[in-house]
Amino acid sequence: TYLSGGADTTSDTVTIDNASPNGATATGGTAGNTSVTLNWTASNSSSDFDTTNGSVIYRWASGSAGSEVPDEGTTPSTGDTDGTATVACVISSAASAAQTKIDGTGGDAGCTTSALTNGQQYTYVAFQRDTNGNYDAGASIGTFTPIAVSLTFTIDTPSVSFVSAVTPGTPVSTSSVLTVNTNNSSGYNITVNRASTTPTLF
Repeated sequence: TYLSGGADTTSDTVTIDNASPNGATATGGTAGNTSVTLNWTASNSSSDFDTTNGSVIYRWASGSAGSEVPDEGTTPSTGDTDGTATVACVISSAASAAQTKIDGTGGDAGCTTSALTNGQQYTYVAFQRDTNGNYDAGASIGTFTPIAVSLTFTIDTPSVSFVSAVTPGTPVSTSSVLTVNTNNSSGYNITVNRASTTPTLF
């Protein structure tokens, strides 16, 4: 029973964003001792990549990734579980920023720090999030198996002795071969020390 009146002169624009950001690139990693080092480059969607918590890394204790993906509009926390997946890392960075993070023992900020199980396969997928909570389909980082570092030394002759008399002023030498086997990708150092501090036994 009332007449309408007045006018609305404003022009409001509502933007609906359902587009996923571009995925992570340059993915890879290296298994360590109860840890995995993960590498990726964050999404290049500079206009709306979420620079706060924009990279969410899922981990499966398996030789392949499961079907789990982050829910749209959510921001998981490191250590959360989603079905068979664990949120291994939640990382803030600029768009297109190269990332190297350790998951497991010695874990970096934003990643889990509990020791991974040596001999167990772990599969990682990097999901990228935009400022409106949209995720990409995920980029595989790879499957890695942490393993304890081993270092084995083998000497072909356990003890070495001179086979002839020692003549003063005449140099005498002998040798033994040291073989080193290791699964440590970062290498090793060898220090050789004589068994006695007596100079004449040098």
